[in-house]
Amino acid sequence: MLSEQSFVNTMSNLDRHTGEEGKLPARIAILASDMRDELDLDLVRCIVSQAGCEGMRATVCDAAGSLAKERRLLSELLESDIDGLILSPVDCHQMPPQLRAARCPVVLVGQQYFEPLATTFVGIDNCATAQRTVEHLRDTGCEKIGFLAVSDQQYSTQQRIFGSRIALANHGVAEPLQIIITAGSDDAARDRIRNALSEKRLDAVICDSSSACYQLLLALDESPAAMAAKLQVVTFSSSRWQRFSKFRIVAIQQPSEQIASHVLQSLTRRFRFAGRKLPHKNEIFLGAEIVGLASRADRIAGRAVPESARCIAL
Repeated sequence: MLSEQSFVNTMSNLDRHTGEEGKLPARIAILASDMRDELDLDLVRCIVSQAGCEGMRATVCDAAGSLAKERRLLSELLESDIDGLILSPVDCHQMPPQLRAARCPVVLVGQQYFEPLATTFVGIDNCATAQRTVEHLRDTGCEKIGFLAVSDQQYSTQQRIFGSRIALANHGVAEPLQIIITAGSDDAARDRIRNALSEKRLDAVICDSSSACYQLLLALDESPAAMAAKLQVVTFSSSRWQRFSKFRIVAIQQPSEQIASHVLQSLTRRFRFAGRKLPHKNEIFLGAEIVGLASRADRIAGRAVPESARCIAL
């Protein structure tokens, strides 16, 4: 019995299939890096829903951005009676050693390790998505671009920074990408953001997560109106803060249903071949899209989001 009270259990009463070809993992675990982030939460919901339809019982665990908690939960899960593990790592540089000795198949989703691991990764192509996002911002007249993140230790964050730098280099932009890391207290984060906006006179900020976007919106509320009004905000999430915001936000949305489907297919394939280890690593990259979101003022006034910003495939 797993002890963490934050565990969410989704159970199904269907029996395990016994035929070799039709065999499915009956008990799976999902260990998310931080379910406070919308992308993580959305992925978990989709995976749990699809797993239930396939007759799999899913136990969901949240590391809440803590490497220590992730390792404790990981040890507990791998020692329990599960048929497969779906993992979104907290830190791409620190792979827990117990993963290599795991008796059950492991699939990585959204985040992965730079150290090679013979498993399957499923997620969006963060580097290419960030590159095309910066190109989109450049096409709309943005010259000075910032990248805002709570931490830079995740694979997705580092790939997005890399892709953004590639795009700026390809355009021959003299201004480097302004990276703002907000780890620390909320007050310190807002001060850091306001200082960067003021000193660098940024035209656009790409937010790495919904948490980073929330910090930016708080900072903009305390910034001069002229500076806040000209800033283009892009976030890697569906931005739950948008309904309360007076600023128009552009969201980068991932195909969560497709990702969940590929994750479960990959886990099932590795489960069926459990006795014959698959030595190679697979990467499945899916596309994302930019979606323009109306601000609170837009909705009150009945204004539509401009057609050009409604939906752009990346």
